[in-house]
Amino acid sequence: MLVFLCLVLVSCSKNNSKSNEPTQKKNTLASPISTNHSTNQVEKEYRAVFGKFPEATDIQVDWEVIENSYQGKNAFLSAFTITNHSTVPLTNGDWIFYFNFGRMIAKDGLPETVVISHVNGDLFKMTPTAKFPSLKSATKGENGTVQAGLTIPFISGDWAINESDAPAGGYFIYHDVEGYPSPALPVRTIGVKPFLTEKQTRRNKNDNVPVPTPKSRYETNTLLTTDAPSLSIIPTPLHVQAGKSPVLLNSGFSIHYAPGLDKEAGFLALQLSGFLGLETLMKTSPGNQGGAAVILLQTGEVNIKGNTSKEAYRLTIDGQTGIRVMGASDAGVFYGIRSLTALLPPEVFKSPQKEISLAGLVVEDAPRFPYRGLHLDTARNFQTKKTVKNLLNLMSFYKLNVLHFHLTDDEGWRLEINGLPELTEVGGFRGHVQKMKDVLYPSFGSGPDSDPDRSHGCGFYTRTDFIEILKYAHRLKIEVIPELDFPGHARAAVKAMDVRHRRLLLKGQRLEAEQYVLRDPDDKSVYRSVQFWNDNTVCVGRESVYDFLETVVDDIRVMYQRAGAPLTTIHIGGDEVPVGVWEKSPICAKLIKENKEVVDVHHLTAYFVKRFRQILKSRGLITAGWQEIALIDAEDARPIPNPKFSGGDVLPFVWNNVWGWGKEDVGQRLANAGFPVVISYVTNLYFDLAYNKDPQEPGYYWSGFVDTRKAYELTPLDILKCASVDLLGNPLPLETLSKNVESLSAEGTKNIRGIQGLLWSENTIGADVLEYQAFPKLLGLAERAWAAQPEWAQVTDRDRREQGLQIAWSGFARCLGERELPRLDFLNVAYRIPLPGAVLEKGVLKANIAFPGLTIRYTTDGSEPDETSLLYSGPVMLPEGVKSVKLKAFTKNGRAGRTSPVTVNE
Repeated sequence: MLVFLCLVLVSCSKNNSKSNEPTQKKNTLASPISTNHSTNQVEKEYRAVFGKFPEATDIQVDWEVIENSYQGKNAFLSAFTITNHSTVPLTNGDWIFYFNFGRMIAKDGLPETVVISHVNGDLFKMTPTAKFPSLKSATKGENGTVQAGLTIPFISGDWAINESDAPAGGYFIYHDVEGYPSPALPVRTIGVKPFLTEKQTRRNKNDNVPVPTPKSRYETNTLLTTDAPSLSIIPTPLHVQAGKSPVLLNSGFSIHYAPGLDKEAGFLALQLSGFLGLETLMKTSPGNQGGAAVILLQTGEVNIKGNTSKEAYRLTIDGQTGIRVMGASDAGVFYGIRSLTALLPPEVFKSPQKEISLAGLVVEDAPRFPYRGLHLDTARNFQTKKTVKNLLNLMSFYKLNVLHFHLTDDEGWRLEINGLPELTEVGGFRGHVQKMKDVLYPSFGSGPDSDPDRSHGCGFYTRTDFIEILKYAHRLKIEVIPELDFPGHARAAVKAMDVRHRRLLLKGQRLEAEQYVLRDPDDKSVYRSVQFWNDNTVCVGRESVYDFLETVVDDIRVMYQRAGAPLTTIHIGGDEVPVGVWEKSPICAKLIKENKEVVDVHHLTAYFVKRFRQILKSRGLITAGWQEIALIDAEDARPIPNPKFSGGDVLPFVWNNVWGWGKEDVGQRLANAGFPVVISYVTNLYFDLAYNKDPQEPGYYWSGFVDTRKAYELTPLDILKCASVDLLGNPLPLETLSKNVESLSAEGTKNIRGIQGLLWSENTIGADVLEYQAFPKLLGLAERAWAAQPEWAQVTDRDRREQGLQIAWSGFARCLGERELPRLDFLNVAYRIPLPGAVLEKGVLKANIAFPGLTIRYTTDGSEPDETSLLYSGPVMLPEGVKSVKLKAFTKNGRAGRTSPVTVNE
């Protein structure tokens, strides 16, 4: 019997997440002064050569935003403050300070003491000028004075209102008098000064999104309807009916199953064994026997309200006949089992119980959409195999069935490919070397160190790792769609193949060297991608590019075959091709001259998609990509679907529906034009975006803020029903928009394959951050992807629809707080804990929480609340003279959220 690692047995301890991982080859990009000496000798040598410089860890670097909308422009003023805690002064000698920053820095507006220049991507460097003052020690002198830090203001584009906007990954490189460089020396984490004023938290004069306060949270939470019906299962089944009598699960139960369901029976047996503390429940051979002490698994026709999905099931719990799961297929049986375990009390996920009582009921269920996915980016910041498997388990529990695995991008190539070791030797690591050529630069604060044990920018999946992930996902009924992001977002691959080219040339193997080159060496085009790269796009006119893609695709197919997992689709990216690319490429100019279908450089992306599509189609694979691949010109104000790619084997994932940008209905227009579509809307489904405008909430906000309710309230078949304000919080002109937005036709509605949430990883450092960003947002996604269209979404009147939504959301929020979050607690999932809402009125403390069921504790003496602090259970008259209170929410396993301070003035 094939035994699965079930949800209850998953260990989610992130502190030891690397202990069970196979050791990866270390990459030694950051080389020391000498590699031939012992550690002590290297330290001695370093001290002798660079002793005139302070240790980098003694240099304190802080950053603060001074003013957004600086001088009335779309720019902001911020500043570094450098403080020297070393006894050695920091002078205008030969040093460079490198750092990552997500905004382009203006050349003007800098003080005369330094020069800040752009390296590539989000990497910048600061060098001193002759006017840089000697920065002496900040330690107290004889008269008690302290050497002040040096403030360096600079101007950047756009705005910064969040700690995630801060520079990160800072490190120093020193040079001696002969220009000999030191190792890369990281500073302590760049400190971020708090965002306290409106100039720091308001993007411009049109920004009307408020910063949350305890009072605003309290007012929002009071809108929760206390008598709203809570849910028993998330996602909500199509039909639930109370049964006649309960079932008592205990050691007397056995599992019977029809032929072909041995894997599902084994999965259930392993789960229930953990819940009941038993060795096994598989006590009988396959059969159709019934009885009060039997769980029966069967397949057969399951037609629920006209939904004939192969994932449909009927779950019956009855004290007389036992538990029966009838599935339309093995997948239906599997999801029936998932619903059965969801009905168990959350406490059994913490420790086994001898008996478990289940109320009698009948559940009839089928999914709304066949595609229910989650996109995971491990290219920008790596996630371990263990983290991926934990995420797969949680996805499966909530009935998601596709992992869109983003494995390649500018900042990383994460999958080992047979015959092309450079892809992971170069593309799997980021770091600093003396000659910054053909390497991946530090990005997103990953720092100069290329050791995957210390850098979140380093790591890759070996072939064995990937096959293991595929097998694991397949057992959980999850399809894995790999993404190879081209022709833009390809810098990691380009640089890796440059290294391969150089290596083979040195061996005299010119033909082999040219086989997989991805760029035109004579291309003089000047461009800058959205992420500030100037060398991240492959030469689509070069045949070796398509040889490379064929080799990679064929090797991925081999890995799927070895895993016994289906490969139906490969996602080719296709997004954000930089303006200006290929304009001065001799190879592309020749292609345009010789190929009549390619009129100019603007048609080269479509040419690339056509070629990649041919590669995949010849191998029986569907071509998926971001919405750009299905549009004639994605940069048009109102882009037109490309009829050459319609027909079913090109699957666009539609992401850019930012309110007010004019492309809100691209998904609906593509579906109406005959394309199958996966809804991936940034406004509701980008889980890496910050939950709200609190400056301490991690994540970007370039299209707005996304919390759990945003995912829950998505109306995928009528996008304007979940639109209200633009990304700056201003009311949308819905009447005007509705005239310009194309509604889904009957055929277009059939073309909506499903929806997926997205976890981009620019700010996702480690498993804890991933889980914070994904949960509980993922449960809102699961509800919209599986559950039937809710009644409130069918109401045309906006006010009545909002009332219905609020009632439904209240029940969903109660279920999260009372059942789902406690279950995640016992599984040690680091989900986001909401801050309590609170007000102080006439000496009375009133508090509440977004998900009723979480515990609130508070203090009145200024100390931080802990598990021993006063428990809030209702309005409290505070002792006379108390003017402020600190509150925190606590989970079932004792985790605490951030502090919510409230004063009389709130």
